[in-house]
Amino acid sequence: MIFVWTTSSNPGSALIRWGRGTDCSHFAVVFNKLVCGVDQGCWLVGESRFSEGVDLDWWHQFKQRNRVVHALEYLPIEKSMDEREAYCAFGKKMMGRQYDKKAVLWLAFDSLLRKLRIRNPYSENKWGDNQDVYCQEVIEAFRDTFRRDGLKLTYSDVEMLDPHMAYEMLVKEPQWRKIDL
Repeated sequence: MIFVWTTSSNPGSALIRWGRGTDCSHFAVVFNKLVCGVDQGCWLVGESRFSEGVDLDWWHQFKQRNRVVHALEYLPIEKSMDEREAYCAFGKKMMGRQYDKKAVLWLAFDSLLRKLRIRNPYSENKWGDNQDVYCQEVIEAFRDTFRRDGLKLTYSDVEMLDPHMAYEMLVKEPQWRKIDL
């Protein structure tokens, strides 16, 4: 399983990167061993997109819309989850959920305040909908596995983070290895 952080030519991507001062604007999970192993043509990508909500796509179609900026491969310490289990957890907890448009509004609001150097009066995103999913919130599907491996990632951590903050949090953990895609 690989977590990827991307950017695109989409105006929303540019706005997020400008507002947050980061190099990426989107997050997705790649199931790289589920169907046919190392052949990238068979990789499945799970993501939450503004127009579709949480869905699956093939890697080659995903790459047509996105440029990968960061990629981390998950190396479970206790071999606590294989790719099929991860895929099932993602499907069960995430598939069919809508994109959290209210959370994006909060992110835009917070980003504008940052640019104006005004402290956000909200310490957390109260605008988001717990049933809907912003792109990096799909990480929540793997919370139980991460907990078994010693990661202290909670829903509130994921909910508050922009995609790049999620990367910064995970890249420091021994369960993740940087890779090039």
